[in-house]
Amino acid sequence: MRYQLSWGNEPSALELKTTILTTSSIVGIAIGSIFGGDFIKYGRRNTVIRFNFIGLIGSVIALILGFW
Repeated sequence: MRYQLSWGNEPSALELKTTILTTSSIVGIAIGSIFGGDFIKYGRRNTVIRFNFIGLIGSVIALILGFW
């Protein structure tokens, strides 16, 4: 990851960025479990479609930013 994202070779900065990347998935799971019930009242299918659309937008943004 440090070569692909140009994170450099400084161990403390590399450790911090790796920790943030790892922790963000756990925070996402926690937020999803808190607010998941609010979204599921519209139906499981609609919820999955909406979040897949949000994931698609995020993937496109990541591809555009990483392309150049």
